[in-house]
Amino acid sequence: RGFSKAQVFSWLVLAIMLPLISFCTYPIFYPYSMAGHLITWLFILIQVAVITIRDPAPDSVRKRRKEGHKPPLKPPRKGHIIVQGFCQICDANVLGLGAKHCKRCNKCCEFFDHHCVWLNTCIGGKNYRLFLCLVISVACYLTFWIVAILAVVVCGFMQLADTVPALQTTKSDDSGWISFHSRLLPLPLVGWILVDVVCFILLAIFDALIVHLLFFHYKINRQGTTTYAFIQKQRKKTGLLFQRATTDTVTGNSAGHTTTTTTTAGIDLQPQPQQLQQ
Repeated sequence: RGFSKAQVFSWLVLAIMLPLISFCTYPIFYPYSMAGHLITWLFILIQVAVITIRDPAPDSVRKRRKEGHKPPLKPPRKGHIIVQGFCQICDANVLGLGAKHCKRCNKCCEFFDHHCVWLNTCIGGKNYRLFLCLVISVACYLTFWIVAILAVVVCGFMQLADTVPALQTTKSDDSGWISFHSRLLPLPLVGWILVDVVCFILLAIFDALIVHLLFFHYKINRQGTTTYAFIQKQRKKTGLLFQRATTDTVTGNSAGHTTTTTTTAGIDLQPQPQQLQQ
C-alpha cells in the first residue's frame, strides 16, 4: 500500500519533535538531556516502524498472497465481503479469527480493532499490544518533556528577574542542574522563553489527545469490545434515535395523543386522534 496523507503528516511531526524539544530543554543537564531525548525519540521511532511494517493479516491471507493471488484494486463498497468465514476478496478462509476486510488496506485483518490512519495500517490481534505500547510510550514521552519544558520556563523567568531592567541580557549561570549560557543560547532570553511557552502549549494539547486515546482503549478493554464494534454500536444507537425522532415528527406525536394522516385512492382522510396506551 502507498503512503497516506495522515501517515506522512505523522512522520513529519515526529521528525520536528526531535529538534524542537531538544532546543527547548537543552539547558537541563546539558548535554546529557539531549542524549536522553535522542534515545527516547529513537525508541518511539522504532515502535512506529515495527507496527507499520508488520502485516496484521491472517496467515491464510498471507499464504494466498505468496501463492500469487491478486485481489481487485478496489473492493466493493457495499455488501458482505466475508461470507461464512470466507473472504471473497482475499480468497481465503478467515473463519473464527474475528477478521474484517479493511477496504483501505484491501486485505483482511485478524481480530480487527480499527484502521489507524496515522500509521496507515490496521490494528488487530498481531499488533494491538504493540499499538498500546506505542501509545503509552508517546504519552510518557510527552508528559516527561512537558514537565521539563515547564521547569526550564520557570527558571528562565527567574533568570530574567535577575537581569531587570535589561531583559535582553543572557548572563551566565552555570551553577546547579540548569544552565543559561550565553554561548549556547541561540536567541535572546525573552524570545527563547516565548518559544518554550508556545511549544509547551502545543505539546500539552497533543499529550491530552494521546491520554484520551489511551483512556478510550482502557475503557473498551474493560467492556471486552473493540474500537470497530464500539463505533458500530454508537452508529446504530444514533440511527435509532434519529429514526425515532423522524417518526415522531412525521406522525405528530405529542404528550397525550398521536395524529396520523392516511391517503386512500388519492383522497386524503381527516386525521383521527388515537389515545396512547399507558
